[in-house]
Amino acid sequence: MLKFARTESLDGVWSFAFCPESEPEESQVLGTIGHGWGAVPGCFDTGSLLGKRGTGIYRRSFTGQGWLQLRFEGVGLRGRVWVDDTFLGGLEAPFTPYEFTFDAGEKEREMTLTVAVSNLLDETPGSLFHEFYDFYGFGGIYRPVTLRRLAARDGNGFANVKVTPLEVAAGRFRIETEFRKPVQAALRLTLDGTLLAEVEARGTQCLWEGEVPGLAPWSPESPVLHTLTAEIPQDRAETTFGMRTLSWRHGELSLNGKPLKFMGMCRHDSHPEFGYAMPESLVVSDLQLIQEAGCHFLRGAHYMQSDFLLDCCDRMGLLVWEESCGWGNTAEQCGDPAFRARQREQTRRMVERHYNHPSVILWGVLNECDSTSQEGREILDQLFSLLHQADPSRPVTFASNRHEKDIALDLCDVIAFNSYPGWYDDPMVVDGVPRVKVRLAEQAAFLQAPEYGDKPWIISEIGASAMAGDHSGFRWSEEYQERILQEVLTFWEESTRCCGVAWWLFANVNTYLGAPMILLKPRGMNNKGLLTEYRLPKMAWRTLCRRLKGRPDF
Repeated sequence: MLKFARTESLDGVWSFAFCPESEPEESQVLGTIGHGWGAVPGCFDTGSLLGKRGTGIYRRSFTGQGWLQLRFEGVGLRGRVWVDDTFLGGLEAPFTPYEFTFDAGEKEREMTLTVAVSNLLDETPGSLFHEFYDFYGFGGIYRPVTLRRLAARDGNGFANVKVTPLEVAAGRFRIETEFRKPVQAALRLTLDGTLLAEVEARGTQCLWEGEVPGLAPWSPESPVLHTLTAEIPQDRAETTFGMRTLSWRHGELSLNGKPLKFMGMCRHDSHPEFGYAMPESLVVSDLQLIQEAGCHFLRGAHYMQSDFLLDCCDRMGLLVWEESCGWGNTAEQCGDPAFRARQREQTRRMVERHYNHPSVILWGVLNECDSTSQEGREILDQLFSLLHQADPSRPVTFASNRHEKDIALDLCDVIAFNSYPGWYDDPMVVDGVPRVKVRLAEQAAFLQAPEYGDKPWIISEIGASAMAGDHSGFRWSEEYQERILQEVLTFWEESTRCCGVAWWLFANVNTYLGAPMILLKPRGMNNKGLLTEYRLPKMAWRTLCRRLKGRPDF
């Protein structure tokens, strides 16, 4: 994430009004007086409005002059933004950052910022969030809002700064600076407080490549970060990065030339009391629990992660799979032009925003889409091409639940299977645990085929639901979930084909509230967490801690 000069937070308590079951027209939004209060960041439907659908209208005032830029890190499910009575634009994709630049005039003045955010479900094919997604669609301004005061009268300044490690041992890396408008200025680059270079920047981009011998590398064991500052007379930007490279060949995913063999967690950035507006203390606690259990891999499901979470992963040495928003999308949706355009846009924004995070080692898209269809293959091809062009330094993947029937596995760099032997594969069998290693061995054998053998393989989801306190030993019990975990751990330890596992799920998460799916999701929760939604351990969590670290963590 970039930090820009002259930037201030607009977080806090805003005025708030709720319009049930509607997305009001502009005149109604601007004419609505908020008699309540809404926290930003926050979700409006975690308390008294839990389960309610409609539009939340947030409003606050701020002062400014000249060229200003409003930055929204993430809202949901979609929103619209006004300053005074001027419409700035829409927030089309949930969890996705947006920026709006405007001229406030020559004199300092007070302005009113209004944001209308809807959590109404859009079931048109082009929608990025559908009712059947297996995570609840909370409404609100999930993540921080900032105001950047652009120094130049014409709104000029840095648009982005990207750092790409090239050779870790030699300390060689590339810096690409992008400007909002063409410039002709002296660009000053500083690394860890020491002048690195001074170059003449002309146009909208400037490239510098060089070496700094002895630059400490980044790894999970030693997550050393370096700080780069870029300055021109009108503006300043700062970012952190880590010296690490990735490779993916011969069935191995490697970091700095060292093959990875990891056990990790899939995690939703969600909590029953806060929705997707996770307090920083809770995010840190979650990551500490994951790391203390002996895991060093995190799959962020199923949307772009917050800047804060990735900053923490950078510092803590947690490896991250980050993916843009999608879940189980049908062939009709995958073929829809509007859906494809929105997928491209949110995926582009994800890479642009989080390019410099060394913790991110995989870009992912379209969890469990219909990859047996031509439409699914086509959109995956489009998104992978976009990702490869935007960032050739990282591998790309998608989590497939079609396995041997999938027709798009050849397109990705890393193959990832969401696999639930012992749970979904034959739900009529009382005890499906003996099926676990058999099915995983079948998948490993399938992936030895020449067209797949060179690609690393990750088990991107696996597990079983468990109701905390059920000790019957049958399905839905803590014992049943724990037995499946034991089988998976043994397979992972013994397999030479599987380079990693991401357990589904770190902690229970809110999902469907309506029929008929709630019949399969008791309490309106996805109960596959190794921890409860309030982070209390189940038997499987204790077993994982013992197996990975040789001791229980509770």
